Amino acid sequence: MKHYVRNNATEHLSYDRQVRTNIIDKMIGWGDRVAKFSWDKGHPDGPEVHFITSTGIIEIYNKNTERHITDLIARPGQINRYYKAVGKEAPEEIMRLAEEHTRLGYNNI
Repeated sequence: MKHYVRNNATEHLSYDRQVRTNIIDKMIGWGDRVAKFSWDKGHPDGPEVHFITSTGIIEIYNKNTERHITDLIARPGQINRYYKAVGKEAPEEIMRLAEEHTRLGYNNI
C-alpha cells in the first residue's frame, strides 16, 4: 500500500478545516487506517484515495499529487458507500462510531 503523509496538506485543509482537525485531534482521535479506496468523481484535479480509519475518520488525498485534501468525520452512509462499491460490508465497529459521531453532530463541523 502506498504511504500517504498526513502533513502534506492543501491550503483547504490547513486553513478551512482547522476546527474539524482540532475536534479529531482532541476528541475523536485519528486511529489506524483500516481500509483504502480509490475514488474518482471526475474532479478537475484528478482521482482521489480515501482512507477509512478505526475511529470513523475519512482521510482524502489526491491520487496524483498525494496532497492531503481534507478529512471527514464520517456518517454511516458514507462508510457504507465505500464498502458497497467493492462488494463488502462495512465493519460494525466503524459503523457504530459513525452513528455516534452523527448523533453528536460531529459530521456538521
